[in-house]
Amino acid sequence: MSVSPLNKVLSRRSQKTREEIILTARTLFAQKGRKNVSMSDLAAAAGKGRRTLYSYFDNMDQIYKEVIEQEINSIYNHVLECYDTSLAPRDCLRECMLAHLDAVKAVVTRNGSLRNDFFRDIYLVERSRRRVDNKEIQLFKQILSAGVRNFSFLPMNIDMSATIL
Repeated sequence: MSVSPLNKVLSRRSQKTREEIILTARTLFAQKGRKNVSMSDLAAAAGKGRRTLYSYFDNMDQIYKEVIEQEINSIYNHVLECYDTSLAPRDCLRECMLAHLDAVKAVVTRNGSLRNDFFRDIYLVERSRRRVDNKEIQLFKQILSAGVRNFSFLPMNIDMSATIL
């Protein structure tokens, strides 16, 4: 079954609206903290009606989770951008690790007051991180395996080393 051109346009608009809401929420959370932002505040800041917000999200907690998910995914995406198989494994590993640290710093800096909320709800952050951590571990395993194969790295327990990294 194919999707009509009108449905594609509506779907893109819908996704754009959803992203605008999340971006606005992240900005408000960073400025005021999660507990000090209401659906009315978010609707006004996003230039949307509260009903529009509720058509995309059930509640503020769901929006907050989505903001956290996107921030954590941004860290992995930054690392992935630096992953370059044409580099020597040692250089690739260094670039990916530096990219990870830079991305974490950017997320923390960008989110102002939201930092405190992250630490108050560390379990939510940890649950969200698990999926991304596993992807990052797989990436590090690939780099380490390539390094062991071409003798850039000494033989090692790749699974454990990737997890530690």
